[in-house]
Amino acid sequence: MQYNKSKYKYCKWKQNWLKKQSERRKDNDAENISNSFQKNGWIKYGLFMGAFSFISMSLLWPLALGDEIRQKSVLIAIPFWLLTGLGYGFTMKLIYRKKKAKS
Repeated sequence: MQYNKSKYKYCKWKQNWLKKQSERRKDNDAENISNSFQKNGWIKYGLFMGAFSFISMSLLWPLALGDEIRQKSVLIAIPFWLLTGLGYGFTMKLIYRKKKAKS
């Protein structure tokens, strides 16, 4: 990205920032960012999302509404949210793979 330096001639701090910015971008290796969804990363991410969803929707939400937490609803919610989280993680893996293939 080219900057019009004459436009910012009056701003000394802007000139200093532009010089430092070009030096910062030299070390930026955005093309080689590691894929966090490789191998089993998507499983860890999916289980985390499922556990977070379970806690927030099955435990914290009823408490916020003043409802009681029933054992039956918790036992049904555990596999539901874990499978949903795994599905989300797998979907993210597929999306990330397609984006990587296009670039």
